[in-house]
Amino acid sequence: MPQLDKVSYFTQFFWLTLTISVFYLTLLKFYLPKITRVLKMREHKVSLTQESKENTYEQEQERVLQTMQQAVRKSLNQSKQALQSSFETTAGWVEKTVQKTNQEHFQNVQTQYQAKLGDEITANNMTKNQLKKLLPMSAYPACGFTHSGHTFVQEYFLRKLFGPLTAKGKGGKKGTKKKR
Repeated sequence: MPQLDKVSYFTQFFWLTLTISVFYLTLLKFYLPKITRVLKMREHKVSLTQESKENTYEQEQERVLQTMQQAVRKSLNQSKQALQSSFETTAGWVEKTVQKTNQEHFQNVQTQYQAKLGDEITANNMTKNQLKKLLPMSAYPACGFTHSGHTFVQEYFLRKLFGPLTAKGKGGKKGTKKKR
């Protein structure tokens, strides 16, 4: 085996030592400083992060809370505006419906009421007039009638019947009341 040959042993050892030494020096001069710089930077960042981690967490928590509160306020304002517009729309609809109902239904009811009231008043007046015609004047106070003279129809008939008699009794002049 050539590796174990004593004649070539020294040259193999020399080249092995030289290669390992060059490799070691290259690592020591070029790569290890870069690696230590990276490690120091990481360590520094970690220390800054640990110090500011508590502050950052609290600040982020406050920002999230403020954002949430703003969102809640905004949604409450939108809900309030939506409810107000809904109530205004409903109030307008109710007002229009009430006016329409009043115009349609209550106008008919009012017309019917006025017609019935007019009929009742007319019937009541006719009954009173008939009672006044039929009852003697002495019965007026008992029925609640007042003596205010005769009705228009009664005056007309009285003037026709007694007009010539009253005209002669006053010196030949006709009565002072106008004929209708």
